[in-house]
Amino acid sequence: MALSDNAKGALLMCVSMGAFCINDGFMKVNFETVPVAQTLFMRGIIASTILIAWAWSTGALAFRPSKREMVPLMYRSLGEIVATGSFMMALSNMPIANATAVLQGAPLAVTMGAAL
Repeated sequence: MALSDNAKGALLMCVSMGAFCINDGFMKVNFETVPVAQTLFMRGIIASTILIAWAWSTGALAFRPSKREMVPLMYRSLGEIVATGSFMMALSNMPIANATAVLQGAPLAVTMGAAL
C-alpha cells in the first residue's frame, strides 16, 4: 500500500517527535553521571557524523552559500547552539515534563515575534 505525501509527512513527524522524546530521556539519564558540556559535545560529534554521512550519500553537500548568505547562517547557527545548550541545561536541572512543556511554547513565541 503506497502512502500519500501527507501520510508520509505525518508518519515522519510522528517518528521524529518520538526520536526527540527518546533523545531527551537518554540525555536526562546521562546528565546524572556526565557533565552537561561533555554530553553536548559528544552528542554534537555523533549527530554531525550521522548528518554528514547522510548528506554525503544523498548529494546534499553540494550547497555552497554565497558570502551574503553566510552572516545570517552564522547567526542562525549561533542561535541553535545557544538554544540547545539552554534547553539541555534546563533539562539537567528540572523534571523532563516541565522542560518539555516549556519547549512546547517556543512555536507560540516565534509566531508572536513574527507577527510583530
